[in-house]
Amino acid sequence: MTNRTLVLIFIFNLFSLYLIGKAQARNVNFKYDSGVKRKYVSIIENDLDFLHEFSFSQEPNPETLQVFGLESFQSTDIEKWLSERVNYIIKDRSYESLKLKTLKYFFPYENPNDFPEIESYATPNRSEKEIKEMTIMSNIGTAIYYSGKRSQRLLGLRIKKGLLKYDTVAIRSPRVGILQIGEGLFSKKFLDNPKDEDSRVNSIIRISTLLHEARHSDGSGKNLGFLHIPCPKGHDYEGLKACDFNLNGPYSISSQSLIEFLKSCQDCNEEEKEIIRFRILNNSDRVIKKRKLVTTSTNEKVSMLKNLLFLKLQLNELKLDTQLKEKNLNSIESIRNEIDKLSKEEENSYEHATHLDPKPELNELDE
Repeated sequence: MTNRTLVLIFIFNLFSLYLIGKAQARNVNFKYDSGVKRKYVSIIENDLDFLHEFSFSQEPNPETLQVFGLESFQSTDIEKWLSERVNYIIKDRSYESLKLKTLKYFFPYENPNDFPEIESYATPNRSEKEIKEMTIMSNIGTAIYYSGKRSQRLLGLRIKKGLLKYDTVAIRSPRVGILQIGEGLFSKKFLDNPKDEDSRVNSIIRISTLLHEARHSDGSGKNLGFLHIPCPKGHDYEGLKACDFNLNGPYSISSQSLIEFLKSCQDCNEEEKEIIRFRILNNSDRVIKKRKLVTTSTNEKVSMLKNLLFLKLQLNELKLDTQLKEKNLNSIESIRNEIDKLSKEEENSYEHATHLDPKPELNELDE
């Protein structure tokens, strides 16, 4: 065997090892519905490659580690965290048009009687078209799981693989990880840097959106899915379900991940850094850390006392004997004191956001 042959074999072996390493390098591998446009698949895959190759060179904030539930914040940590929560990417479509199938009736769900409270506030001052455009990605797997749990049925989703080829995925847990992606995720109109569609900042924002949606695969019982709440009065997104009332929900995941990208993005220019800073502020502003706790019973009691006070004041205008009048005045003073007390309690009564338990419901029964 000549030296040249040996050199060629050596180079071939090195190249083979390189290819094997390249194929195994990334730790996130999504399965795509065939309805997802190839160019979108390519963009997501490039973003995942970007994440894999990104070097988080700075020490992570303690808050970042707490929000993610991690001990370190390197690309491999984030990839593992993401792959545990997202498995499938499907084309955006209405819930009614999903190909759902009942796989089992009376399925024994974990925490069968515990559900999140679906909060409503007011009709958002935005058109349905505007709201639809703002929805660029959604965790449909958790929504299907919630539906199945409500109806005590194990649901399966048919995911199209090709012409007349489908996989039926059993929705046994919110961790099934099925995301819908819409045109808004890739539309130039909504890109943070529309001048350069391949800009690293566009990849960073899309990755933070993926991580945001991945958090919706967590939680159990009343915390299932880390559901958003309507933003309060005076907020930029007032009335829209675009806020969180917890400290480790989807918007905290987005803002903390962006903070870490910003610290370590050595080749981001100042304009790109400013875009990321704006996104951090936008996401942080959607985390409601405390809110007024006003109970219906307190409001009803105050309302009843005010009605009673009105009647007592009317009664006081009548010609009463001295004893009755004095008794009535004492009653008026007592009612006013009670109203003041309840009103102060209401003003000073707040509930504070906490870190929720991200442990998901896992139902591996009757495989």
